Amino acid sequence: MVGALGGVLITGCVGLATAVLTHRWQHESVLDERAYQRREGLASLQREAYARYLAAFEAFYNSLLRLPRDERQAGWSSILNRNPAGVDELYAAANHARLLASDPVVEALDAFTETWQRDLGAVKDQKERLIQAMRAEQTHLLGS
Repeated sequence: MVGALGGVLITGCVGLATAVLTHRWQHESVLDERAYQRREGLASLQREAYARYLAAFEAFYNSLLRLPRDERQAGWSSILNRNPAGVDELYAAANHARLLASDPVVEALDAFTETWQRDLGAVKDQKERLIQAMRAEQTHLLGS
């Protein structure tokens, strides 16, 4: 009789320990899944904002290329006075991207903006650095 009760007690303890551990693992799994979904949501918002910024830059850049050469070389303030097509969208897209970006992307975005405001001919290299920073951020967020 004592042996049977001991067996029931041991079986009950093992069952209880199994239930507690299973519950804990399930809870951790739910927390991990929620964290991944948050990271995935942020990554999606960032991709959309970055795509919008890059598209706005291309539209703005193309509008600048349509300006006469002497006006393009007159300086940034002179260009802004002409209010080229897309400048408002570019700044709106840049601000949206900055709000969602990590520090390395903000730094790359600032360097890119400084470059195209100073020298439109030097845009390609800085744009590539910006895109690399954006990709690295996505990889870091999603771990892929």
